[in-house]
Amino acid sequence: MPIKTTIQNSLSPSGLLFSTNVYEEASRAMIVIKGDRKYLSIDEISTEIEKLSGAVGHVFKGIVVRDGEYPQILSLLTLESAHELEKLYNVAVQAIHYEKAKKQRVEEGVEMKRTFSQIEGMEPEY
Repeated sequence: MPIKTTIQNSLSPSGLLFSTNVYEEASRAMIVIKGDRKYLSIDEISTEIEKLSGAVGHVFKGIVVRDGEYPQILSLLTLESAHELEKLYNVAVQAIHYEKAKKQRVEEGVEMKRTFSQIEGMEPEY
């Protein structure tokens, strides 16, 4: 697979931990490319990095030459905003509110049991 395609795949939504459009949502990037010299075209690498730099701004590029290895790409990104992460954040906030309300209901139930246990001969009614 050409190095250009390998870089593009590493920046595509399917190649990322969270589905996002790197060219619209990233503010910085670091691309580390590792592989055998015969697979690493500097022209293709530079073209893809320039394209990313034009959209993202700051891009750090590192190339590690390892004889006999197929190209591998590590892409690290700083995102200004990511819809997928915002959805996860909202789910986490809702879960926190739910757990706090649940804890409060449990504490109120314990307090009610304690109150009724102090009154002899009475059973709590709900």
